[in-house]
Amino acid sequence: LETILESMNEGILEVYAGQVVYANSAAVKLCGVPLENLLTSKPQDMFTDGARDRIDKLVNRDDLEMSVIGLTRPMTLNGRQIIVRSFPVKAEADTTILLITDVTDQRDLEYQLQHMRRMDAIGNLAGGIAHNFNNLLMGIQGNVSILVQDRQPGDAGYDELAGIERCIESGANLTRQLLSFAKGGRYALEMVDVNELIEKSSEMFARTRKEIHVVRHLGENLAMAEVDTAQIELALMDLYVNAWHAMPEGGNLSVSTSVQRK
Repeated sequence: LETILESMNEGILEVYAGQVVYANSAAVKLCGVPLENLLTSKPQDMFTDGARDRIDKLVNRDDLEMSVIGLTRPMTLNGRQIIVRSFPVKAEADTTILLITDVTDQRDLEYQLQHMRRMDAIGNLAGGIAHNFNNLLMGIQGNVSILVQDRQPGDAGYDELAGIERCIESGANLTRQLLSFAKGGRYALEMVDVNELIEKSSEMFARTRKEIHVVRHLGENLAMAEVDTAQIELALMDLYVNAWHAMPEGGNLSVSTSVQRK
């Protein structure tokens, strides 16, 4: 019997007249108290005020006819999440067996599962928003295309309409990013010219921040990069905005590219 009790993962406390008279190794580990200190102590004293009354009801129980009662809501003991059940010893009215089950890992897994379900729901929501937003962008794109087709470079309003088209293209890239998030992080990789990405993104940023003068120093003969265009553009815009925040009164924003050889 001693071998069986010592091999259990659950903690076993035998309580006689309100004091612990036996504890197996698992109980000693869960309680975080040396065996010599655990014996003759009161189980209630190992818990905080909120749980002390609950443990007291298990130890000093009156319903001996019910073989087992338990606390289904986990409590904290020595930094671990536990569930406690009480077994009365009917032959000895003052004796109760407390079974302590460590459910920390189980609770962590449940939390991770709930988090995954929430993220899945958020992904579905993001996908729906991206589709609706993309439909709005296509409507704007159609109207701008009608206005542009009757104009030539240099005509009044041509540059502004071209800027709107570039903004629409950036918005479409953002919707693709939302869709890739909704699909679990699958991105659209393609071979692109990094210099071209920087030119477009920095020009768009400069149009919206007149107090910032963008200076580009773009290296020649750069290798093509296999990237997700939307991700790179988002990273560049974050850098531009951070630089703008650092220059509230305006200034020069310098962007450069080069080939780093080892």
